[in-house]
Amino acid sequence: MVQPPHDRRDRNEPDPLPASLDAIASEVCAIRQRSRFEGSSPVTLGEARRLLASTDSLLARVRDRSLLAASMPPRPPTLRARFGALLIAPVRRIVFWLAHQVQEFEVAAAASLAGQAELLKNAANAIEGIESVLIKIEARLDHQDRILSRLPELEARLADLAARQASTQSQINVLRLGLASLRDSLPEASTSTPNHEA
Repeated sequence: MVQPPHDRRDRNEPDPLPASLDAIASEVCAIRQRSRFEGSSPVTLGEARRLLASTDSLLARVRDRSLLAASMPPRPPTLRARFGALLIAPVRRIVFWLAHQVQEFEVAAAASLAGQAELLKNAANAIEGIESVLIKIEARLDHQDRILSRLPELEARLADLAARQASTQSQINVLRLGLASLRDSLPEASTSTPNHEA
């Protein structure tokens, strides 16, 4: 006999889906970001500057020729160091042509790396400038949002002021009509009153 599949609610098991829409949205954003950067997380500007600083120190060591291939390290004043230098000197003479080519390549690679590092520094500075502009734009947008959120209140106040102005204008018109009728009635009243001076 085939039994119907059990409903998950009958077994009181938790639903495997995230509890809120915010969790779903953040997970979708994380997936998009991972796919955009092909699985690697984006490098922050601080990390980029730290990497560029280590590149600068590497370039400085290449320029002072202390890191180049076939360069002798500084030697301490000991008998063992002198004996080691004597043993290495013939080997250096044998591969002098190879050492020169390797050193030229290292210097050229270091020069190329220096150019790329300079481009990356300029890009980092441009990104910082863009970020500061974006922060200012966000501040302006927030300010405009606050103004726009007050717009219905201001419209209600304007409608109230317009109603008050219309009411005041109608009262002024009534007063003007009253004054005009009062002016008209004053000459009639003066002619209809008897002259007691006679």
